[in-house]
Amino acid sequence: MTGGGLYTSRADIYCRHSAVGTTSGITGVSCDAAADLPLTGFCTEHETQLLHLASDPTNNGWPGNSIFPAAITCIWTDNTGTAVNTLTTSQAHICCIKHP
Repeated sequence: MTGGGLYTSRADIYCRHSAVGTTSGITGVSCDAAADLPLTGFCTEHETQLLHLASDPTNNGWPGNSIFPAAITCIWTDNTGTAVNTLTTSQAHICCIKHP
């Protein structure tokens, strides 16, 4: 039995992943369209040094309606809060529901 909402099939769910690595310290990825509903998003890295996210990666178009697709933006810092630009393993991930 399906509900009466817009999203009634698992086929409507999709995930996107950014390229691996960055020389700017930022990796990001978005849903395909502004009307698509973001479900989850996260940042990964496997660097040898201890890193922290500089800000909430889901703060990109998730609350409210937007003319831009919801996005994940990963900005990394080291233990002292200094930005780390070159990351060979950083990646952003997002899963969304396609709006019909």
